Amino acid sequence: MKIKTFLMALGMLSLVLTSVVVVSSATPSKNASNGQAAVAAAAAYYQDIIETSADGNEGTPLKSFKILSADSTDVNNVQLQVALTYEGSGTMPPAPVTIVKEQGEYVVKQEIIVYDMNPKSPTYKTAKVGNANFNTESSTRKQP
Repeated sequence: MKIKTFLMALGMLSLVLTSVVVVSSATPSKNASNGQAAVAAAAAYYQDIIETSADGNEGTPLKSFKILSADSTDVNNVQLQVALTYEGSGTMPPAPVTIVKEQGEYVVKQEIIVYDMNPKSPTYKTAKVGNANFNTESSTRKQP
């Protein structure tokens, strides 16, 4: 009788563990799928900028982009690191880019990206979202 109870408990335990494994392994693939959709939306966004900025009428033309990483932990707010290459400026430092889900579609969140290109700055060659207030030495110029 004890063996039958033990085997029954072992069977129930393996059923529970199998259920946990199936549920937890399904979540990453869903996140990966959403991450891929967000990356595809970003790629389409940057490709459109390459095509529309080529004539130089809307600022410095974007020549290429490279998506370096994607964090899809929150599938409604996917975080990317993107390196952009501009005509005449070369490749900029990797910048944080947020992809959000709006009405079921992934879109690039419109944010100001600030690049610190001051060689005297401790954050030289970095990028951040927001205003230009990096913690740097003064970069003001004397007026003539």
